Amino acid sequence: MICRNGITAKLLLLNLLAFCIVTWAHAAGTKECIKQAGTSCPGVNLSSSDLHDADLAGANFTKANLSGANLSGANLRNARMQGANLMGANLAKTDFSGADLGGAALNRADLTGANLKGVNLRRAHLSGSVLEQAELSQSDLRSVDLPLARMRGAQLERANLRSAILLGADLRDANLQYVDFSYSALRRANLTGANLAGAVFTGADMRGCIGCPPPVKAGAKGK
Repeated sequence: MICRNGITAKLLLLNLLAFCIVTWAHAAGTKECIKQAGTSCPGVNLSSSDLHDADLAGANFTKANLSGANLSGANLRNARMQGANLMGANLAKTDFSGADLGGAALNRADLTGANLKGVNLRRAHLSGSVLEQAELSQSDLRSVDLPLARMRGAQLERANLRSAILLGADLRDANLQYVDFSYSALRRANLTGANLAGAVFTGADMRGCIGCPPPVKAGAKGK
């Protein structure tokens, strides 16, 4: 019985040692991956990592796990982040200009003051995210999921929001010049004080929307 217990204890110790080695190797590999020039870390797990102010321009984080990470002030210009998990991440004042975030999960992320100019966010998920004072001009936001998003004062000039879901979104004082809202869902959204010059609302669902223009009936012609 004593011998058997001794063998069991040794096996448990060996398993624990193996686990520690694998964990250390993964952490070391992750750090080495980030340090490389032109970082390429598709699928890497960086959840809850502190990467604030990091220079990650042109990085490949396709389908990476960055949930809860601190990337505030980081440089992610032209980064490839399709399908990445950034839920709950701190992305305040992060530079994503020219990046590809198509299909990424950014639910509850803080993007206050972030630069997302010209970014591909098509079919991305941003439910409950904060985009106040963010720069989103000329971005591709087609079919994006933005219910309850806080976007007060955001810059969205010439952004494409066709078929976007903006239920209950806060767009007060936002710059929405020439934005295409065609067939988007704007029910209960708030556009009070927003600049709507040249914006298109063809087929949009604006029931209960505050500050939205009156719906144009199908077939109606301007006089």
